[in-house]
Amino acid sequence: MTTQRLILVSVALVAACGGPSSPGVQGADPGQEQLEATETVDGVVQLLDARDDREMVANPDAMALELVDELVAHHPIDRNRIYATGVSMGGFGTWDAVQRKPDYFAAAIPVCGGGDPAMAEAIKQIPIWAFHGDVDDIVPPSGSQEMVAAVTKAGGTKIKLTLYPGVRHESYLKAWREPGLVEWLFSQSKSN
Repeated sequence: MTTQRLILVSVALVAACGGPSSPGVQGADPGQEQLEATETVDGVVQLLDARDDREMVANPDAMALELVDELVAHHPIDRNRIYATGVSMGGFGTWDAVQRKPDYFAAAIPVCGGGDPAMAEAIKQIPIWAFHGDVDDIVPPSGSQEMVAAVTKAGGTKIKLTLYPGVRHESYLKAWREPGLVEWLFSQSKSN
């Protein structure tokens, strides 16, 4: 039995704000975008969908981490290669997950989110590639900019931010298609 890499994907949490017809989402399912981006890579993909789950809407981050713990306990998961990614609410959830469990994740990709800059010291060793539209009118890009600046100030050298010019909240459409993103993610391991 081979060990698999695990991706914690919380992108569908954006649907809790009103579903695929929410402003900026324009009928697209960001979770599907991520799934398509990872089809060529051997791994476990778990999409969390909060649309019909009131408990998950109320406490999505804790439930997501519980789900990952459950998957790791019952599947041949490489504990050195667990990744977090998410869009909008899921982007905030991604920052929150790595801040809650900084030794748990090998890398993170928060998209149009934000976190707590006071926690930057705790996550400075985690490779993070953040994405945001520079004219996002739903989640201001300052959320990503402040996090990247705080982690860099704390001594983090494995963090970068891609700001898409003229892009609003739908930056995930570009992020998931970013050349080299999937390869970058799966090259990250806590063992290197």
